[in-house]
Amino acid sequence: SVVYMISVLENGVQGNGASRQPAISGDGTYVVFTSAASNFTYKDNNAADDIYVKNLNDGSVKLVSVNLSGSAGSQASTSPAINNDGSVIAFTSSASDLAANDANGVDDVFAQVPYKADMAIKAGTDASYIGQDIYNNDGTDQTRSQNGIRKKPIMYLFRVYNRGISDDSFIITGPASSDGWDVKYYIFGTTTDVTNDVTGAGWRTPKLAPGGTTGVYAMVMPDATVAAGSANTLYVKATSTGSPASSDTVKAVTEYPAYAKPDFLIKASTDTDYIGYGIINDDGTGQTKSLDVLANRNAMYLFRVYNTGNANDTIKIQGPGSANGWTVNYYQFGTTTNVTNDVINAGYSLNLNAGDTSGVYALVRPNSTVPIDETFTLNMTATSEFDNNKSDVVKAVTTRK
Repeated sequence: SVVYMISVLENGVQGNGASRQPAISGDGTYVVFTSAASNFTYKDNNAADDIYVKNLNDGSVKLVSVNLSGSAGSQASTSPAINNDGSVIAFTSSASDLAANDANGVDDVFAQVPYKADMAIKAGTDASYIGQDIYNNDGTDQTRSQNGIRKKPIMYLFRVYNRGISDDSFIITGPASSDGWDVKYYIFGTTTDVTNDVTGAGWRTPKLAPGGTTGVYAMVMPDATVAAGSANTLYVKATSTGSPASSDTVKAVTEYPAYAKPDFLIKASTDTDYIGYGIINDDGTGQTKSLDVLANRNAMYLFRVYNTGNANDTIKIQGPGSANGWTVNYYQFGTTTNVTNDVINAGYSLNLNAGDTSGVYALVRPNSTVPIDETFTLNMTATSEFDNNKSDVVKAVTTRK
């Protein structure tokens, strides 16, 4: 059999004071012990017993009973215990500076975590991160959501903090591109692409001292095939290499929301081009057409609606009917199908895919009883059924001559 000395630094230096009360983790990786030695770390200046943990894989020895400033506690710590994987160490201490507001003047029991990953997240436009000192593997209370636009990348930053008491490096993992969502990962402050690492076995950070931090950022972009109303979720995880049981996960949710945007245009039958493209309002400003017409003659207007939203939509066209000597009839584009009853009542419905267009034309006719120079106005409205708060108005003004 082979006997190993535990109370010795990785460079072979032995402790200059007595060490005792050993306990080993269930997986055989770590040994905790109490020691009066003062030469295991420069942080030990209390001339009292302290708790240390030795990593049997690399030989390192770390001070466990540290105070809030990272030095040895003000008084003795003893009776260490360690859990199965070495992720939690418990001990008794007379020190009053290991935790905030310890003013009872008696021994207390403390728990310390040698290795602890803490992930935080923010969007590229955010001032601060969320998720610090929150630990879970589903992103609860450390989730950031943004809306995406096709072919335009948006940024998330994923920062890992070393919340343990030992130097540590971390493995950052996250999902790859899928279903029309392009995802790329880069090292903080660089353009170094680590996508293959993150989406594979994981990108390993440099070794971080306690309190140290680094991370990656992601660019997420929906391409032209992404359906309106869909979303992409990234669960990005940091795992301690010192203790793989210690991990933390944040969540980034990018939505490509469906939205409605009917754009109504107008022209006279003799015009080459429509007016009103890209103009959306409820009073016809910038998209009004005027014609003069003789009694018992028709003025013809064409009303074209574009579905400029990103989702398929049913758009209803509504307008006024005949009145006071003016006759108005509406027809389906390119046909003689009369849709007047639809237009003047519940509306004439057009089922349009995103980007599609269709419409109606109107014949406006004054009879001989209409006074000369009297005007008749059609306020024509196109309204989305997907979102009935989205509509556009064009106006046709006819003057009897």
